Amino acid sequence: EFIVRIEEIIRGDEAWLIINRANRFNDPPPDGYEAILIKLYVKNTSSAGFLELKYYDFSLATKGNVLDGFFYTPCCLDSAGLVEFEAQLNPSGEHSGWYTAAVHIDEDSPMLVIGADGSGRGGIYFSLD
Repeated sequence: EFIVRIEEIIRGDEAWLIINRANRFNDPPPDGYEAILIKLYVKNTSSAGFLELKYYDFSLATKGNVLDGFFYTPCCLDSAGLVEFEAQLNPSGEHSGWYTAAVHIDEDSPMLVIGADGSGRGGIYFSLD
């Protein structure tokens, strides 16, 4: 039992500038893709359960494909003043942080996916447009 809210989205050149500023050794997104930064807020609304969400629990749906968290993995966003998303929450705990991904350049309606399996099936989908 938890609440998820998308707080902010930064995409394209602006996102790439932040990623590059965070670590000059970060690679740009693959050809045909652009960077996207997604700021998430999560609150554990359970009265007794522990909630853990890691980078690999997230995926991005773009152009009919679900790309897991390992498709594009720049590091060190904290160097650019952004908290990377990773939550370990006790009941009533809350956290905000940034998830980094790559999205097709011409994608109008990307979706954040939480909990898809290794083949990209299942999970909870959140619109990013």
